[in-house]
Amino acid sequence: MVEEGKSIRELALHFKRGTGAMRWKIKALKLTPRLKRRLWKPEEINKLREMAKDKKIREMAVLLNRPKDSVRKKLQELKLQV
Repeated sequence: MVEEGKSIRELALHFKRGTGAMRWKIKALKLTPRLKRRLWKPEEINKLREMAKDKKIREMAVLLNRPKDSVRKKLQELKLQV
């Protein structure tokens, strides 16, 4: 599945594991995933800025359909506090 280009999130859902566990296992098996990276659109960044005022990372991740780690990293890049 990794060779097919499945995302970490898709693998995690398939195997009913967390994304961190999937990353660890891929690294342990020395596999090189071909991750489908999704760039942040300006509309998503604007929504994130608004939501950062009163929502938790978990809620923002669900509403933006992104992994919590991705949301956390983008918040740090934008120097936003939650």
